[in-house]
Amino acid sequence: MQDRKTLFWSGVGIYGTLAILSVIFYKERTVFIDIAFHLFYILKDGALAIQNNRFGAVFTQLFPLMASKAGLSLSQVMIAYSMGFVIYYATLFFLCLRLSRPHALMLLLFNVGMVTDTFYWIQSEFSQGVAFSLLWWAVIAHYGRLERVPAWVTGLSAVMLLFVAFFHPVLAVVMVFLFAFHWVHSDYQVHKRLIFSGLVSFLGIMAVKFFFFKTTYDAEATDRLNYFRRFFPNYLGMHSNTEFLNDVLRHFYLLPVLLGITGVFYIRRKAWTKLALTAGFFFGYLLVVNVSYPDYGESFYMENLYLPLGLFVIVPFVLDVLPAWPVRWATGIVAAMLLLRVVHIGLNHEKFTARLEWERNYLAQTTSEGAGKMIVSERAAPMDTLMMSWGTAYEFWLLSTVEQGETRGLLIDVDPPSLKWTTGPPHSFVTKWGVFEYKELPQRYFIFKDTTTGYEIR
Repeated sequence: MQDRKTLFWSGVGIYGTLAILSVIFYKERTVFIDIAFHLFYILKDGALAIQNNRFGAVFTQLFPLMASKAGLSLSQVMIAYSMGFVIYYATLFFLCLRLSRPHALMLLLFNVGMVTDTFYWIQSEFSQGVAFSLLWWAVIAHYGRLERVPAWVTGLSAVMLLFVAFFHPVLAVVMVFLFAFHWVHSDYQVHKRLIFSGLVSFLGIMAVKFFFFKTTYDAEATDRLNYFRRFFPNYLGMHSNTEFLNDVLRHFYLLPVLLGITGVFYIRRKAWTKLALTAGFFFGYLLVVNVSYPDYGESFYMENLYLPLGLFVIVPFVLDVLPAWPVRWATGIVAAMLLLRVVHIGLNHEKFTARLEWERNYLAQTTSEGAGKMIVSERAAPMDTLMMSWGTAYEFWLLSTVEQGETRGLLIDVDPPSLKWTTGPPHSFVTKWGVFEYKELPQRYFIFKDTTTGYEIR
């Protein structure tokens, strides 16, 4: 699989298939919590909707923004947003392929190796940032072999590291692993100087970000580390460990396989430093995640946090294990893994389709009953299907506008009486995080026909 032509066509096949799936399931991917929320603000403001200083989201948010500027319909904007994520990853893959085949293969395996729910919960800046960081490593791997590194590469490196730092705070863990592993793996002195200067630059940027750009959301996530004291020393008894093992059996089955193969390979080669790095980061990071979320969370969010575990085994597998195998064997095994995982992703849409169907049926039911704008208690909804309720106003907006030709005002909330103050104005659209006058919202994407009644609390 190190052959450029084979890797190129593998990328075409995998990302082409994912692009088709992103169109088939574009409603499952966009009528879903965060993406619906972001799309609301992108279309309302006609601008990017960057949250919590995660500026790396600019690359994927440009797709719906440009689609709206081009005057496309709401459904077409949703498709553009859904496809945009695949196009983003595919673009990074082909750039990596031009620069460093091993890093292109790492990205390809990362994009499908552990992905199930996160194919449908698409907005995470974390996985986008991991992919972007692999492009930085491809640049270093390519130009680090030259006797003299062009000045523009140094400037590009700094800009790329700045983006990596502002994708997601936990990327610091991923980058430190990549710095450490490439350092012990590299045989090129110039390469090592680039790695060292990159590490110093990245840590400096992260320090500035931590002290001057820290957000409340990131601070709350950091506070979860206090659970270490609460569960000390009974870490093995946490519910999150059990749920993680269940996920390994159902979705992450390649994880123990690659970890086992890599571990045996390093033991036989007596590569103790690389074994320690791989095992240390794998189990150390797993402990941090499971302690931070001892009661587990929504499966799509937990999968997002677990994704670096895949990278911790993919990197040594690609750089050390695969090159030691016969080319025909390595190519066949990697191709089989990629095909297996793409099929797995496509077949695991059921719970996201079920969620979409419930909302679709609820819209139809309330329409037939003549109901208007409503704020409904979570008790009326199957929360095991709905998963989260805070984004429902944005989700019902998308679904009703696209499928019924009318924007419905529906919000499912844990405490409807607390929103009683929003029920009066007849020309307002109520969401969990704000109330908006009809005139604030572009008529092309918000088709309001109820202009005489306020919201009803149910």
